Amino acid sequence: MKKRVLISLLMIVCFHAFTSAQIKSKANKLFDRAIAKYEIGNYKGAIDDCTEIIKLKPKEASAFGLRGDAKCGLENWKGAIADYNKAIKLKPDIPVAYNNRGNAKGRLKDYEGAVADFTEAIKLDSSYAEAYNNRGNTKSRLANYLEAIVDYSEAIRLIPNYAEAFSNRGIAHLGIYMKQRALEDFTKAKELGYEVPQALFDMCR
Repeated sequence: MKKRVLISLLMIVCFHAFTSAQIKSKANKLFDRAIAKYEIGNYKGAIDDCTEIIKLKPKEASAFGLRGDAKCGLENWKGAIADYNKAIKLKPDIPVAYNNRGNAKGRLKDYEGAVADFTEAIKLDSSYAEAYNNRGNTKSRLANYLEAIVDYSEAIRLIPNYAEAFSNRGIAHLGIYMKQRALEDFTKAKELGYEVPQALFDMCR
């Protein structure tokens, strides 16, 4: 009798291990497909695949994060924030989740919330140049140009050819009437291949 019980328990364990492996394999394939769909702009398809992953693995933070990214692609900012909230709750040490949630909050004009998220992303990864650039953008929207310039400068220190950060810093320099510095930034951004509107150059005169 004991032998039969042991065999039954072993069969149950093996079954669960096999089922778990099947679920993991299916979830991985769905995740790869969701990424591919996201990269070609099929955001609805990516959302559907991520939702299927979440049904299989309700605690898969990466699926919530990617679904949030796809919702941003559809400009569903509130839906994206809800997904980033879940991703962060499940795995609170992922800088990109805070950065992307900050972008979504910024779209909803929650600038203070956005700054807090970018700051948290930077705390988790002090080399996160994009988060510095994004925080600079948000501070510029709050007309906090001096602090924005500090953030853009750090982004440029981390990535010396960060053309967008040069352009953004130029705009912040214009905000405090430092036209020569702005001109230098716009010129550098253009040299790096960034499209700087002529109107910005004109404002430096």
